[in-house]
Amino acid sequence: MKRILLSLFVAVIVFGASAASAQYPQFNAPDDRPIVWFVHGMVTVQDKFEKELAELREIYPNAESVELKKWNSPKLNLVQMGPAWSISLENAKQYAPVLADEIIRLPAHRRNRLVLVGHSLGGRIVINAAAICQQRNITVRKIILAGSAINNDDPNITATLAVSQEPVVNLVNVNDAMLAVYKVGGEFAPALGTGYLYPVDPTRFIELTMDGSVNHFGFEYLENYKKRLKTGNFTNKYIVVPQDFSNVDFPTLGGTVAWDALDSCSGWILQHNQVTGHCRIIDPDGIRKAWGRMGKMQIAFEKVKQQLVLRQANRPATPTAKDIAVIQDFYNWDRSTAGGDVWWNNIDQFRGWKLQQHKLTGHCRILDESDVRRAWGTESNMQKSFDDVKRQLENR
Repeated sequence: MKRILLSLFVAVIVFGASAASAQYPQFNAPDDRPIVWFVHGMVTVQDKFEKELAELREIYPNAESVELKKWNSPKLNLVQMGPAWSISLENAKQYAPVLADEIIRLPAHRRNRLVLVGHSLGGRIVINAAAICQQRNITVRKIILAGSAINNDDPNITATLAVSQEPVVNLVNVNDAMLAVYKVGGEFAPALGTGYLYPVDPTRFIELTMDGSVNHFGFEYLENYKKRLKTGNFTNKYIVVPQDFSNVDFPTLGGTVAWDALDSCSGWILQHNQVTGHCRIIDPDGIRKAWGRMGKMQIAFEKVKQQLVLRQANRPATPTAKDIAVIQDFYNWDRSTAGGDVWWNNIDQFRGWKLQQHKLTGHCRILDESDVRRAWGTESNMQKSFDDVKRQLENR
């Protein structure tokens, strides 16, 4: 009975992932059982990596083996992270050629089943080992990078594209607290784990974003990846915006003063400051998502546009409220409302959308079918905007 249940579980995982997306093939044939190597990151006193290995066994339930590749990272407390980082960085550099040599010495039929998974500094090790393998024309089955602690403009990253037979998966978390420390006190540059800086073939290098967590644990990255495989949902909730200088998201006025728009796409704008010369990227809600030097921000915006084009191509056939363009009057930040039952009068409404006027101030606003405020301003301008909204709703 247990064997039957296990077989059914494996079948569900395999079928769910392969049916959902051909980009994520699973290992099916008996002689095609994966060999999974997990390269850990910097070690603290709590780390045993049992949870990471358990997640990988669930991701690859028919694996021949799931092995922890140990390297010499000092097992120190968090208060000793400074010395530990310096030692770990040097030891990671020394271990990369050792790992590459072990890969190269594998028989070809075993390399073709090898899945390399690198977390944090382990991602750096995997990338640098891949650069050595590329020089020898050696390939493996797949490379998975999770919260990788390596500069996101490191030239060796492209080697993973040549070495991984399947698309490389880069698990990204822009909120990862340790990667923020990496940028401030480590390499002084954004990490690959917060998003690859350069545009790349999305069928060969796939970035999947974590949702909300600030943790750097490898098992959380892998758990998120496992959920993606089970559901077949590989559409990121967030657009990955590669960074240059350290950024805290905050609302802007849209850049109508002192800013020139250099490029735009689907409401996102790349702007150049007329005084300082630096650039920034703002999203459709006017939130600054990144800022820095012009060259870096131009590259970052190309990456943003690439994601927006993919999202547009994968958009469901049924339009949503966000598909309706609402002409603005005053600067607006979309926000949920209670529907306006107390202080608002409905002037006009159409298919769940409402044009309302405040009983005291007299200003107007437009609410969508979910009672989210999409625009506000003077009565005359909001009336014109709402007429345009109705025309769009009629043509759906």
